[in-house]
Amino acid sequence: MKKSNTEITIGFVAESAEHTLIKANDLSKASLFWVVFLIVMGTILGISSSHASKISLAGSPIEGTTIEYTASEKISPKLWGFDPYDSKYKDPDCDFKVVSHTYDRTTGHGTIVLNKPIKVIAVGAFARCEALTSITIPSSVSTIKEGAFTCSGLERIDIPNTVTNIGRGALMRCRQLKEVKLPSNLTIIPTQLLYHCESLQHITIPESVTEIGYMALFGCKSLKHIHIPNSVNNIGANAFVWCDNVEAFTGKYATADGCALIKDGDLLAFANGRVLDSYTIPNEVTKICDCTIRNNYISSITLGKNITYIGHQGISCDNLKTVYCNATTPPTTTEGSYHRHHLEPDGDEYFESAPELHMCLAIYYTYSWRGLGDKGQTGHPYYDEEFTIYIPQGTIEQYKSAEGWCKYSDSFIEMSGN
Repeated sequence: MKKSNTEITIGFVAESAEHTLIKANDLSKASLFWVVFLIVMGTILGISSSHASKISLAGSPIEGTTIEYTASEKISPKLWGFDPYDSKYKDPDCDFKVVSHTYDRTTGHGTIVLNKPIKVIAVGAFARCEALTSITIPSSVSTIKEGAFTCSGLERIDIPNTVTNIGRGALMRCRQLKEVKLPSNLTIIPTQLLYHCESLQHITIPESVTEIGYMALFGCKSLKHIHIPNSVNNIGANAFVWCDNVEAFTGKYATADGCALIKDGDLLAFANGRVLDSYTIPNEVTKICDCTIRNNYISSITLGKNITYIGHQGISCDNLKTVYCNATTPPTTTEGSYHRHHLEPDGDEYFESAPELHMCLAIYYTYSWRGLGDKGQTGHPYYDEEFTIYIPQGTIEQYKSAEGWCKYSDSFIEMSGN
């Protein structure tokens, strides 16, 4: 009997619009009967999109239907998002279903299979997954929402270039995170993206970025170098605060010596990891922002004549002995309590008040805590008697009566020739 040379393709469309394909060459009627029988029985038994990402004897899984990760144990992500006030919350952008979630204890490799490509990593999806060390984000993803990985155990993450939007605090408090690759098309580094990622050793800010958000890299204590691309037009408050081991800034807004970032007269950041005995702040600076100069090597600092404002802990150097202030009018200063702004893993916010510091103009130098109180009394930081502030000749009465500065009245010496 002569065999047929025709190719028969039999399939059906599941609920997820995925196809089950079975190809057969030269099928006999008997074989064809069994193929049809298996397909029908599979459908009856529920082998559909709710049980399998893809049933196929030909082809590979659809892109975006799997999320692979490594972890020290099987994780329990909240892929549909998390809302502390609504236990039934489900992100409307996450309309997929989890088909299976497997984990190999030997290799530490886990695989989450979905019934359709994932486009969004929801709010708090992997928050507090402390066992998680790495994850492969599918290229189908375009958005990573607020707090998606906050407080997780991630050690490295490569965010694909398909991602164009990242929510605030997405990676905040990932204290083990050493490596992060940001997408090349990202335009905004959001608020607190890498807040307190203390192990982060390197970051490349893409040339597409135009804005670096509030506290974006706050507390990244392992960074040694930060480059600001020319595309950046805005840097939020406290973006680089407590990056205390940075030795150099380069790129836009960086000073020639690499010690500082200055934008529109504001001293935004300082190389607090560089070994410096003394430093002269450029005359173009009019404002020293909060918690900026925290270099504990510096013993002497010179303030330019155009300084008009020094923020909270604007100068906070443990070994500072001498300040030369060339401003004929005492710069405005801040003191008292401050607030720490946090973004919880669930996306909620809260402000925590810190104790009142009673420190003048935020020039904070060698001290030991004794609580609260007046200078020289129990309960107040002990001020080094050798600390000296040199001010322009003829300005001592102004400084002694100026708010904040008045607390340093015993430290003033007028400079001759000014």
